[in-house]
Amino acid sequence: MPYKFLIIIPVYNTDPKFLSQCFETLLKQTYKEWRCIIVDDKSTSDLTLSFLKAFLPQRPQFSYVRNKDNVGCGESRNIGLAHATEKDDLIWFVDSDDYLTTSALEVMNNYFNEFPQLEILAFTCINLLANANYGFQVSYDSKVPHSIDEDHTLLGCSAGAWSRVFKQSFIKDHKLLFPHRNIFHEDLYFWIVSFSRAKYILSITDYIYVYRIYVPNSMCDTWAELKKVTENLEVIKLAYDEIKNDHSYISQHYGELFSFLFYERLRKFHKIDQKTIDSAEYKSIMKVAADFQNSLKKPSK
Repeated sequence: MPYKFLIIIPVYNTDPKFLSQCFETLLKQTYKEWRCIIVDDKSTSDLTLSFLKAFLPQRPQFSYVRNKDNVGCGESRNIGLAHATEKDDLIWFVDSDDYLTTSALEVMNNYFNEFPQLEILAFTCINLLANANYGFQVSYDSKVPHSIDEDHTLLGCSAGAWSRVFKQSFIKDHKLLFPHRNIFHEDLYFWIVSFSRAKYILSITDYIYVYRIYVPNSMCDTWAELKKVTENLEVIKLAYDEIKNDHSYISQHYGELFSFLFYERLRKFHKIDQKTIDSAEYKSIMKVAADFQNSLKKPSK
């Protein structure tokens, strides 16, 4: 069965050379059953806008939506989802500064045909730093589709929205959306809720996506980092409010998973210096985090 892909790409002031690379790798796909929605989050860059104006009219597989306000990546993806039709079988959220291998869609279509019950397909990426292959983000090869309840190793899948393809029917059945606000770590919310509710997730080791990594500035912006840490905690709490009655492995073990969802991500994604750690604001956030974790019910034996 030839599945039809809807690829949703939010754009905000993206460098035209990255946009070009992203879009061209779509046009070069060996599998042709796809269309793409570009959701422009009210870009202000003349270079970005000029590129989109020149590129899109000549490409019928691309459609364009411009937001009235700058609403963030998550809400822009929600806007893209609102434009999905019944003909769109599979949904993929791609970042505008990343790109795909030319066989990406063909590989994914083959897996969905092999496992028709599949709801989420998670995959491996190549990390790109300074225009050189920097490393690999490896997914667990789960062989056959499982739920988190059956295969806890699926918790090791990336939380990035770009790292999974969804059946549109699964998204619609569970009314899945990103948080309706411009918030850091919005991908994590979608990951928690979707993985909590999916019965058939397949994780593969095929490299089909190239993820661009930016080197953080050596100077630590304390207040910006504190804001991101605070929003990470808010996203985790929002997701729990959504899934707490799911009776899934994730909802019932949220207290245990909190260390992975918050503290592990804190070490991995945030540039925290000693000055920040010693600040009253950071200590206050850590107290809120500890209180939330302690409030979670422990799973019954």
